[in-house]
Amino acid sequence: MNHINNTVNDNVNVNNSHSLKLDLTIKELLGQKDALLKLEPEWIEKFTDHLETKLTKQSEFSIKIGYFETNEKIGLTPVELDQCLKQLNELATTIGANLIHLCRKQLNSSNYFVDECLIRRRSQLDDFHEIRVAVVGNVDSGKSTLLGVLTHCELDNGRGLARQRLFRHKHELETGRTSSIGNDILGFDSSGNVVNKPSTHGNSQQWSKICEESSKVITFIDLAGHEKYLKTTIFGMTGHSPDYTLLMIGANAGIVGMTKEHLGVTLALNIPVFVVITKIDMCPGNILQNTLSCLKKVLKSPGCRKIPIIVESDEDVVISATNFVSERLCPIFQVSNVEGTNLHFLKKFLNLLNSRAPNHDNCLAEFQIDEVYTVPGVGTVVSGISLKGIIHTNDTLLLGPDSLGNFIPVAIKSIHRKRLPVKEVRSGQTASFALKKIRKNEIRKGMVMLSPLLNPKSYWEFEGEILVLHHPTTISARYQAMVHCGSIRQTAQILSMSQDCLRTGDKAKVHFRFIKNPEYLNLGMKLIFREGRTKAIGTVTKFFGIHHYWRNELIKKLDPIPGTRLLDVAGGTGDVAFEFLRYTNERNDRESSVIVCDFSENMLKIGQQRAIKFGFHPDRCQWMIGDAMNLPFDSDSFDAYTISFGIRNVVNVDRAIQEAFRVLKPGGMFLCLEFSSQVNNPLLKSIYDWYSFEIIPVMGEILLNDWQSYQYLVESIRKFPDQQTFKLMIEKNGFILVDYDNFLSGITSIHYGFKPL
Repeated sequence: MNHINNTVNDNVNVNNSHSLKLDLTIKELLGQKDALLKLEPEWIEKFTDHLETKLTKQSEFSIKIGYFETNEKIGLTPVELDQCLKQLNELATTIGANLIHLCRKQLNSSNYFVDECLIRRRSQLDDFHEIRVAVVGNVDSGKSTLLGVLTHCELDNGRGLARQRLFRHKHELETGRTSSIGNDILGFDSSGNVVNKPSTHGNSQQWSKICEESSKVITFIDLAGHEKYLKTTIFGMTGHSPDYTLLMIGANAGIVGMTKEHLGVTLALNIPVFVVITKIDMCPGNILQNTLSCLKKVLKSPGCRKIPIIVESDEDVVISATNFVSERLCPIFQVSNVEGTNLHFLKKFLNLLNSRAPNHDNCLAEFQIDEVYTVPGVGTVVSGISLKGIIHTNDTLLLGPDSLGNFIPVAIKSIHRKRLPVKEVRSGQTASFALKKIRKNEIRKGMVMLSPLLNPKSYWEFEGEILVLHHPTTISARYQAMVHCGSIRQTAQILSMSQDCLRTGDKAKVHFRFIKNPEYLNLGMKLIFREGRTKAIGTVTKFFGIHHYWRNELIKKLDPIPGTRLLDVAGGTGDVAFEFLRYTNERNDRESSVIVCDFSENMLKIGQQRAIKFGFHPDRCQWMIGDAMNLPFDSDSFDAYTISFGIRNVVNVDRAIQEAFRVLKPGGMFLCLEFSSQVNNPLLKSIYDWYSFEIIPVMGEILLNDWQSYQYLVESIRKFPDQQTFKLMIEKNGFILVDYDNFLSGITSIHYGFKPL
């Protein structure tokens, strides 16, 4: 019962409660007994100012009436409390708010009582307070039935009437089981009354009408309980960013199936959870008690460390709701959807919930996309959650990343919240945007819309610190599994780890690479890594760019054996060399070594400093000034030769290839990573051309006031021979088994060949 202390935390000592002190907080003003009962004009003015200020920052907050300073006796008589409530409600009304009475508590069997109340700002047409609640639990536990009863204000008939109002697919109606992510809303007005009305015409509820009349809207995210839909359920938990989780348990079945799995996901994401036990009307008393006993045992276990509270009164509801943000408390409700038992406690609890999301309205806009639609007459529509900033109609944001990792500008045509047209959306709110001049097939789940001022980047690779919750054997490099991170849902491969292998309970830093598309990430994002029975949780700690991905592919193509001696030409700051050393270290190869050769002494100095920072031994990584067309090494000296994004800048490419052939041992491997002038995919080619000729030079002019150098960069790429022509050049200079691998439809290529034995 300390909700007000979380929002007002000024400790001011007041020695004389009978003198009127006005430079106080709301809590301390209410603690002045004489002033509260007499309601002097100065006190009323000060209290009203405080209320107005507080309601501009948050839509509601709780207060306690009857708690006074230490030298005053706590409590008021019922008559005094009623008088105070009446007067305070009139004050709240003058500033566009309502006073909602929550509960009255008697003090030690005396004639004195204290009240807890909620002050809530009245609803505005397009600005309501939204709370998102994810509903999880095992299949057949009654999730959809409970939501149907809550949102349509009609009890179930015991044969699935209520749940039919939520199902969206024919097979869901036939089986009675949810297979997709469903949404429904429950509205509360400024007085705490439920806005939803029983539906008289089929299943439809007018969301826009509910939102217009509501000060608070609870959005239920109805998730699937069946094991085969676990991927969908986890996406709902990560992509829809719920404030709270409602865990449903059937009284007759108990904690079975996916119940613990869903609870584990909730705990991994640090989402507060409350439990609803359904079907108590059909469950024998001893079975219900056994279910409660097992539930308490699970909640108190070391993995959960929750404090279970069985809600049986209005006072329990208030205590649970006002202390729920601590994440340690776990309220338990026992309800019947057929008889309506205890449903009023659950509704009151939902009415008191507050949003957990911090206010990021002053930040630059970030919006994550979790659904994409095509609406006839409107066009492409995306829905999701505004993570930061305020987004207005007609704003232009950057949409991405696409398959190349780029972001493109898009304009917002209109905005809807819960099917209600609005002019803006703030941080923490869900919304749908109608976009101008873009097709549905250009957008996918996991994309984001960002302020152009963020200058966003996408990443193929990232590092995460993970904890393995369960794995049957061991996890090692090259293992693949599904990564859930925000609205991102994509398979990723482990490239390297801080340990040789991982088992259940191990914690390590892991280097991941996405398989299909680059993604937009933020440091500190929660991630879930799962495949079959394998489960791991963690946070994003570091990013790697797309060049790192290409260099990793280069070293994988080389696949060095122990003792390999590599020459990396135009290696500059050592990126390829470091990737080579990491690759060999992961395979316990301490014999392989690399020499980095570059004509720029400054670049080599930077590389040497980085090598020291990364802890690479100087015997295994050496640095030498040299020209690719006249290498300062003896013939037949190296097992492998690499050059990355450098050969196109060599004056005589044929001469550089001949030098590579000379210094390689017989059987040695030549590898060249380079941008290509020929892109196979027509769509990617048009985007690539536009980005190269229109964006790169402009960025050079803006950032470095150097249009010509960046124009030369583009022209040098386009003048470089296409893949087939360059392959013939390599063969002409003596290499055999020459071939190339394209990446991103040919934007970059790895050319390789071997020196004959």
